[in-house]
Amino acid sequence: DTINVRYTVGVKDLENRGFKLYPNPASDFFTIDAESAELVTYTLYDATGKAVLPTQTFVNQLRVETSNLPAGIYRVVLTQDQKQVVSSIIVQ
Repeated sequence: DTINVRYTVGVKDLENRGFKLYPNPASDFFTIDAESAELVTYTLYDATGKAVLPTQTFVNQLRVETSNLPAGIYRVVLTQDQKQVVSSIIVQ
């Protein structure tokens, strides 16, 4: 699978695009909040670009369990209304 990245954003930019991702770094879980009530698709990728958790769809909020993942930096890809935002999460 190929990931085409349009934007990689930091915490403030992510919030400006209507999302919050916390806590970062994460230990057992992290939460994604979406401002709008529109459907959001989320996928988590490791440093090699491999999807490490099944893609999920949610509205408003999703808690992502990370306790079974090795420590590292992961890419969070959020897609909403044909717009894609990519950010990073650190798992300790």
